[in-house]
Amino acid sequence: MKKLLILLLFISIFLIFFTTAIYALNPFVTHIYTADPSAHVFDNRVYVYPSHDKDNPDFFDMVDYHVFSSADLKQWVDHGVVLHVNDVPWASEYMWAPDCAFKNGTYYFYFPAIDQSGNFKIGVAINEKQSPAGPFTALNNPIPGSSSVDPVVFVDDDGQAYMFFGGQGMGGRDDHGPLWVKLKDNMIEFDGTPQEITSGVDYWFEACWVHKRNGIYYLSYSTGSNAGTDRSEIHYSTSTNIAGPWTYRGLVIGMVSGWTNHHSFVKYKTDPFGNEQWYAFYHTSDMSGGIMEKRSICVDRLYYNADGTMQTVSQTRSGTGTDAYSRIKAMFFTGQNGVQTNEDVAGSGDIVDIGKQVSYIQNGDYIYFNNVDFGSIGATGFQATFASNTNGGTLEIRNGSQTGTKLGELNVSNTGSWSNWVTTSCNLNTRVTGKRNIYLVFKGGSDYLFNLNWFKFLRSTKIPVGYSVGFKSLNPNCIDNQGNMGQKYLCIDTDHNRDLCANRPAVGGAWEKFSVLDYNYDNSQNNLIELNSSNNGKNLCSEGFNNPINASGGDYRETADNEVFHWFANSDGTISFQNLWSRYYLCADTWEYGHGNNPVKIYDNRPGIGGIGEKFYCEIGDAPIGCVVTFKSLNPNCIDNQGNMGTKYLCIDTGHNRDLCANRPAVGGAWEKFLVEDAGNGYIALKSLNNLQYLRCNGTTIPINANGEFTIDSNRERFQWRNNGDGTVALKNVQYNMFLCVDTIDKSNNPAKVYSNRSAVADESYSYEKFYCQVIGE
Repeated sequence: MKKLLILLLFISIFLIFFTTAIYALNPFVTHIYTADPSAHVFDNRVYVYPSHDKDNPDFFDMVDYHVFSSADLKQWVDHGVVLHVNDVPWASEYMWAPDCAFKNGTYYFYFPAIDQSGNFKIGVAINEKQSPAGPFTALNNPIPGSSSVDPVVFVDDDGQAYMFFGGQGMGGRDDHGPLWVKLKDNMIEFDGTPQEITSGVDYWFEACWVHKRNGIYYLSYSTGSNAGTDRSEIHYSTSTNIAGPWTYRGLVIGMVSGWTNHHSFVKYKTDPFGNEQWYAFYHTSDMSGGIMEKRSICVDRLYYNADGTMQTVSQTRSGTGTDAYSRIKAMFFTGQNGVQTNEDVAGSGDIVDIGKQVSYIQNGDYIYFNNVDFGSIGATGFQATFASNTNGGTLEIRNGSQTGTKLGELNVSNTGSWSNWVTTSCNLNTRVTGKRNIYLVFKGGSDYLFNLNWFKFLRSTKIPVGYSVGFKSLNPNCIDNQGNMGQKYLCIDTDHNRDLCANRPAVGGAWEKFSVLDYNYDNSQNNLIELNSSNNGKNLCSEGFNNPINASGGDYRETADNEVFHWFANSDGTISFQNLWSRYYLCADTWEYGHGNNPVKIYDNRPGIGGIGEKFYCEIGDAPIGCVVTFKSLNPNCIDNQGNMGTKYLCIDTGHNRDLCANRPAVGGAWEKFLVEDAGNGYIALKSLNNLQYLRCNGTTIPINANGEFTIDSNRERFQWRNNGDGTVALKNVQYNMFLCVDTIDKSNNPAKVYSNRSAVADESYSYEKFYCQVIGE
């Protein structure tokens, strides 16, 4: 009987979800609910600024914003909360669809919220540190003369910025069209009175988006129920003038599950033939089973016809591809046999996630996922979250079919109830690379075996693939273009052939950021990467060991201009790069520094690791899940247990209660290494590799420690990782809502202890709450 019911259920699911080719994974953010995605290309990465639906909403009562970014539209980084309603002096509730724009060296974040009088206004928050990832600081007042919702800011080719906004219903624009207005050069005031758009906006309801292509302006928007449907669609109009008139063109994104529909369109890179690639971002309510206030953002390709009109976007499950190392929601399988997905995830345990669970699993059932991308580095482990109130069973990971080669096996035990979730891992039988169709086959007794929430694969090495990072040469003889000598950050010299140089004194500028990309290469070696410059979007390449590495995009290699590097983790906490083709290591040429070679160039001309010019720190501003990292406090008053003062690395004090201290002068010791783990809902946990215990906190007056007092799974400390936008990070203790800091007031406290007792990072007097995060890459 169960199988018949499941068959009928599967047929209904097929009719809903299988109208187009289905591959996991859309939505691409699954650990929180997100909606209203505003996508932009900054620093040659795609940044998405969505609203954040609550796990248990009461209408659309959103209170904060996250930012997500990616260099390949497969591996996404959650930059954490960048603005909360409590940080906005004039706002009281309802932080709806936002947008972001860049001008005057500043990132401006625009958002609607209800003010203290109960009216919607549009606010502005800024980041002046050249970081599109935030965090953002809200201005004291909303934009004068603003009203309504859904602001979108379009900066034209001549630098003039315009805002389009408005919404019917609670947006306060009943029986009117959208509004538009020029912005003053300061980007925080209207230049004139907002004007209504009256042409070409048939069926308009809310959610304007404006972009430009080949001299044509495109105005797209959500219809609500105005188009004669019970759910929203996205329609669009075009014009040859930003001021209109607009000509209605029709549908571009059809109805989605739930009721609302909100979108953005962005161009990102070109294909191998030089054709521009456009993408459509939108949201659905698939993950929540259609609940309109619990939405999730998706991305699919957008295509244009020869006459410039837009083709209707095909909504797919594949999106831009399934990354093996991101959390894959089990409910979004390509196909299945025997399971159900009609129950919400609920309960407690290690990582309680949102959405539906795969349940009623019996012996012989299976689910599968097509085109899971493992890249060249490959996976050697598997991780999943499950719950069981029986004897459990076995989860087999197989390649290609339910009887294909067994890649690994995870034993699932009783967790105490069907809603007590436990996350566990297993090793794979072999390193898995490339794209695979993955089958999860369930084996066990006659009972229901377990419920499955999500799974992901674990890399064979800890490399921050998908992240934006900075590299600092340890060579003290590097020289910049002002003649200053010392350790420098790598950057692209925009004045000379896009050469790679070591001439930047501090983190913060976009010229210091590189995206680490996995390289799909059929080779027995792993750790193969490409490095993409955020300066000009080109990959680093070499024309020989007598020429500097550059990001000029030449066409001399059969690898489509992309140099492949072998990433090496050195035993002293540094990393080195070997050019796969020349077999030489990157180094800074400091021999020439007295001969006018300013700034110092980077070459691949070292035959082996060993020279100091070949070693680099890899620094990162976001939580690199699965990576081994060290933290260096920026507080110059840290004191070690010999009484020496200065900036120090965090470590575990093995002589006193396993307290977390700041007393190591250099990277290298095991006491400085921490594994960054996913702790659910956008939080992380930090595991000391000194004693394999998690960092924990017993209050705001007791130092953070890793003393193993509590069980690992149920009581590890959760931290919210904050990207400060200046190359540093901060860690907030979720339980106490306090930031970690080093106690430097009590100079007799040797070594300096680390506590969670600072309420805010914004106060510059608390600069000792900022840390450099360096990826070891073990």
